Amino acid sequence: MGNVVTNIAGYFFNSLIDWLEEKLLALAAFAISFINNYVLSFFENEIIDAFMDFSTWINYFVFGVALLVVIVDVAEEKASDKPVYWSVVFTNVAKAFAFAGFARWLAVLAMELSNKITTYFGITIDANNFELSIDEIINAVIGSNIAIKALLNVIFLIIILFSVIFFAVSSLKRFGVMFVHIFTAALYIPDILRGDTTKMGDWFRQMASIVLTYVFIYILFFLGASFFGADHIVPCFACWLAMPAVSKILNRYGWTSGTQGNFGSIAAQVGIMAIR
Repeated sequence: MGNVVTNIAGYFFNSLIDWLEEKLLALAAFAISFINNYVLSFFENEIIDAFMDFSTWINYFVFGVALLVVIVDVAEEKASDKPVYWSVVFTNVAKAFAFAGFARWLAVLAMELSNKITTYFGITIDANNFELSIDEIINAVIGSNIAIKALLNVIFLIIILFSVIFFAVSSLKRFGVMFVHIFTAALYIPDILRGDTTKMGDWFRQMASIVLTYVFIYILFFLGASFFGADHIVPCFACWLAMPAVSKILNRYGWTSGTQGNFGSIAAQVGIMAIR
């Protein structure tokens, strides 16, 4: 009787493991396909492009209003017989005007540059190869213990799923963050027009931080994938599990991407929804 119960329990356990593997691998395959086919075309969308044009017009409107204020200030300085440094005034006007017109294009160019840098590495991961690689690794480490093999199989798949979803969400999120950052250019124009050119540097630094955060996450993801393909599990998981800490580390040195969210909870929620 005991053997029958054990066999039945083992059957249901193995069926559950197989079902989980199927769901997790399907979700991993979808995430990778999503990264490869859709993430990089964000700024090519017609609606997004229209919003970018609108952001440029907002910049010019703010520039016009701020320029009127500067003209009034200059007139007051002249009326008070105070010296006016015209070269400085014209230089600030030129900087502010150029920034208003080209901020959007510089941000998009930075995104395209990051795409080229990351494409140089290339995502060579195929979700269909995950299962084979996992089986080979477990067989080499564990041997023929079926229960432990099944449990480790699920653990590896969950870590892989978390890593793929984290990378997919990070890839998409950087476009949304850069989209918002482009619209913030209007907030810097009045200060630039008044001669505080450090504000322009702050905007560029934030733009570079968004790109830099993603590039580091991409490199860690690529390295983890390479280690996984070479059956080096420890450095693989070290790279993948370090991805959520990239933004926090860069923020410590002043290179914040503007987001410190916990993607682990997001990945977990997506995984639970997919399994259901």
